[in-house]
Amino acid sequence: MGAVDSIVDVLAAAFLIDDLDIERAIVPALTDGHGTIRCQHGVIPVPVPATLNICIAHSLPLSSSSVEGELVTPTGAALVAALEPEFSLPERYAIRAVGLGAGKRSYERPSILRAMLIEELDAHVGVAACGPRPSLSAETQAPNCIVKLECDIDDCSPEVLAYAAERLREAGAREVHWLPIFCKKGRPAYQLQVIVEPSDVLRMEEIILSETTTIGIRRLQMERTCLPRAIESVETPWGDVLVKTVRLPDGTRRTTPEYEACAAIARDKGVALQTVMDAVREAARNR
Repeated sequence: MGAVDSIVDVLAAAFLIDDLDIERAIVPALTDGHGTIRCQHGVIPVPVPATLNICIAHSLPLSSSSVEGELVTPTGAALVAALEPEFSLPERYAIRAVGLGAGKRSYERPSILRAMLIEELDAHVGVAACGPRPSLSAETQAPNCIVKLECDIDDCSPEVLAYAAERLREAGAREVHWLPIFCKKGRPAYQLQVIVEPSDVLRMEEIILSETTTIGIRRLQMERTCLPRAIESVETPWGDVLVKTVRLPDGTRRTTPEYEACAAIARDKGVALQTVMDAVREAARNR
């Protein structure tokens, strides 16, 4: 464990776990080989004593394979123990990234370790085929999952529809849209579209089913690509005002005044809203 390569392994793993903001670790199988290996202590059996002791101390499930040689090193076992992992994959998940590492030893099968960055999906959410992803610039965040809930309603009053939308927004829906449509028999109706996080699907569906007359909801899992964004403050003649700044794929920045902040100044100071927004844009350009 004191060898340089073990120290590098531990430091690299710790750095990546922190950098990737890993919340949970899952090790579906910890499988060692069999036989013996030669090390600085002589010829020892596989699994080696240090690996066995770590597995015993931390209740790690260890199985053996037909491969002759060492597949689980003491360093690897120690890393798994430190992560306090789960041992079962979620029922459904989306793969966000894959990393591969190759060893120098030659075995009957490839000496490869694979790590996957995954996002657990709600078991009730259907998965849409997204197809190949376009290449992204360094200024664009990686795609992430959202879910669109939708239903068609032709027998509900406008007051109730407005209240349902208000409830959904208060509950944390990303977006709530009402679209005018025609249903069967030519009836004018509305289609409700709600954009939510996968973890919020069931909670949002409960609100829709409780607050509207719909008897069913369609779900569509989608991927979205977002520009990096930040809320900042700029100085104006009326004080500091919040703006939203995004970074475009070519690296340039685009700044948009926050409406509520500008509207509050316009009302308080008796100034036209457009005048306030123009001043905010000018202040942002001159930063």
